[in-house]
Amino acid sequence: MIQLEHVAFSRGPKQVLRDINLSVQQGETLIITGRSGSGLTSVLEICAGLVEPDHGRVLWHGKPIRDFSKTELIQARTRMGYLFQNPALVSNLTVFDNVALPLRYHLKLNAAQTSERARHYLSLTGLIEQMDRLPEQLSGGQKRMTELARALVMKPTLLLMDEPGNALHPIELQRFIAIIEQVRQQYALTILATSTIIPIMKHLATRIALLETGILTAFHQERATGQIESQLSSLESYLRQHL
Repeated sequence: MIQLEHVAFSRGPKQVLRDINLSVQQGETLIITGRSGSGLTSVLEICAGLVEPDHGRVLWHGKPIRDFSKTELIQARTRMGYLFQNPALVSNLTVFDNVALPLRYHLKLNAAQTSERARHYLSLTGLIEQMDRLPEQLSGGQKRMTELARALVMKPTLLLMDEPGNALHPIELQRFIAIIEQVRQQYALTILATSTIIPIMKHLATRIALLETGILTAFHQERATGQIESQLSSLESYLRQHL
């Protein structure tokens, strides 16, 4: 579904990524972890086509995104949902209007259809009672859930999430994980995420990659082999030492 081939990327004088090779397969949940500042956000932004690598290629469904026309790029992005590390909500729009925004922009739905679909995802994320509030009136967890509802409202085939557990207290985190598990099964979602939170990796990952010094240094085996569980304790120790 997404491939990175020999990707390198710098921010100013600092080289963030070095010769990254990555393949995200349809239907899997791949979580990339690593220490703060290791380039996790950069990998996700490159996969989403938000920034261009200095070297290497990014392919969506086997086609380099550099070869996409503007129309093809827009169409491809409507099939992607994206959660930023810090929820990127429109400050002067209500929760409902933030969630409905992609529908109004990309789809030719009438007002009733837009309202029905937006309300469905607001209900899924527990935000119906907050739908008339502005982002400044929300808690950090509610902002994250609003962004999740907006990311899902277009019924994407691919969901990209940058540190989605940020700002979630333990109960909110459990609910977030449960929602992702539900929609992943219901809609056969492919998920690429970055996270340093062990419960997210434990409950959601089918594969885990470790990003260290700009290089993907380890891919843990498929959940079916049982090796993810056996690696999580050592991975948790690594993260505690370096975060």
